[in-house]
Amino acid sequence: MTHATSDGVFVDPASEKLFQTVAGRIEERETQLTQESPDGLPVTLSTEEVDRILEE
Repeated sequence: MTHATSDGVFVDPASEKLFQTVAGRIEERETQLTQESPDGLPVTLSTEEVDRILEE
């Protein structure tokens, strides 16, 4: 996190809001894929999949 202090506190509200939005999208996608998974095991997105979400 480049917009947070070493203890994880955000330096401005806009950075925190953006982080929370993207983190929520990632979590939603992982939940969706886990629910669609035939074995029901938790799904973790690849770096490429996370990058695609960041680019949206």
